Amino acid sequence: MDMLQRTAIKNRPVLKGKDPAELESPSMVELLVKEMDRVSSIAKEMLDACRWPKRLWKTIRDGTKVFVDKSKLPKYMKHPSWPKDEDQHDKFKAKLKKVRDRKYIRPGYVRSLTGYFAVPKAGTDKRVVYDATKCGLNDTVWAPNFFLPTVDSILQNACTLTWFGDIGLGEMFLNYFLDEEIRPYAGVDVSELEEGNQRIFEQWICTLMGFCCSPYIATQTFAWGEEIIIGDLSDEDNTYLVLKTMTLPCRGCTNGTLSENVCLLSSGLVNCLGQQDAAHKRRPPSKVPGAWAGSMCISIDCVGLFVLSTQGKWDKAKGIIENWTEALGLDARISINHKEMEQDVGFLCHISRTYPKLFPYLKGFYNTLNSWRFGRDEDGSKITSKTALVELLSEDRTKDDDSVIVTESPASRTGRRQEKSHSDSDPPSKVQTVGRFKFDVEAMSILLKGETPSLRLIRGECISKFTYGFEDASGGGFGGSWVHGDAIIFRFGVWGSDMDMALVVM
Repeated sequence: MDMLQRTAIKNRPVLKGKDPAELESPSMVELLVKEMDRVSSIAKEMLDACRWPKRLWKTIRDGTKVFVDKSKLPKYMKHPSWPKDEDQHDKFKAKLKKVRDRKYIRPGYVRSLTGYFAVPKAGTDKRVVYDATKCGLNDTVWAPNFFLPTVDSILQNACTLTWFGDIGLGEMFLNYFLDEEIRPYAGVDVSELEEGNQRIFEQWICTLMGFCCSPYIATQTFAWGEEIIIGDLSDEDNTYLVLKTMTLPCRGCTNGTLSENVCLLSSGLVNCLGQQDAAHKRRPPSKVPGAWAGSMCISIDCVGLFVLSTQGKWDKAKGIIENWTEALGLDARISINHKEMEQDVGFLCHISRTYPKLFPYLKGFYNTLNSWRFGRDEDGSKITSKTALVELLSEDRTKDDDSVIVTESPASRTGRRQEKSHSDSDPPSKVQTVGRFKFDVEAMSILLKGETPSLRLIRGECISKFTYGFEDASGGGFGGSWVHGDAIIFRFGVWGSDMDMALVVM
């Protein structure tokens, strides 16, 4: 309790040095009620922290330490923009009040504000977007890399008899506390929630949307929680391990009842650690679950375990490739919009997690996006040879255009380096496709040719035996044979003339 009292005084010493007579006034009674609510909230936070391992108590209670350059911390006090329409204004106000009522925003000393604004959502509704970039806070902190699981993460130990179930966390970032040193610079203008003309500032207590460190803090803390949920696997009385073992196929588990118990146990432990289990997002165990991390799993008995994308993502990927095929036509190289290709590459990179065979053919896209940079060859690849770079510089100096300095004085060479350094940060609106881009698009169109998403085999149950025999590819001919079952399969032929140089190089 001593620690609790010190924490209360540290955060807001409203009771320190007060005359007992003053505590009977209506205003002080209201203030006392608020103070009791705040102290109760702090007590809950401390109780939640005590459920974690002792090594994590301070981090869970006070927030994960953020690497910050204190000399660059902002002093941003601009008033946020609110919708002028009265109905939209009230909806926006209700959403901000909801966050405040849940104690994610609390009174505290504020030196700088973060921004927020409204964007349309589902027709007439509004979504609140919180922003820590415009105020300058994101520029002062260093956010470590964070890793998110993909569908391959859950398939390492899966088979055709595996049941899949998942739980969802509500308000992911808001489950975890913000570093105490950052809170004064993560202020929120809540003046619109109060009557009067006085500006009222409060501070974010939890990690907020729009703050670049929030994803790392959330994924790291939940990973700690996952360790607690699983527990000590060497303990024979580990409830999680016992339930999971009972769901193994060798134990005769033919339905998802026990698998559902594992999900319920996990969600209960999530709540126990002070994190929100969103029950409405929970999906019961199934052998054909819905989409997760952009992919779906399908288990086909006596065949194997497969992964595929959703129909919507498949159609979108097909549409992107069809558009580029149509744009290229019969031409090998065309001028394209840099921003449009950049957006398409982002989605193709996403779907390549489900279909890794697409990934090598993104090379033509990446090389095209970077073909405008200095030190690239005709195919868009980086020139690593020093001799080739010197030759490229020599050729560049002889060009007669406004963007190249022809003189050879030291001052001119310095200016030329600065000019190229500046141009590397601003891509042009139009770029020329590289030579291999057309072939990569053709390859992707073949891989995405089906009307429905292709099945990617993860783990099969059918075993085929192949015995390789004669293989030869010397000279101008080739041949090979292998045994499959009771049959001998073979092929032979002569390389075409277009392969003569390739054979010489090989």
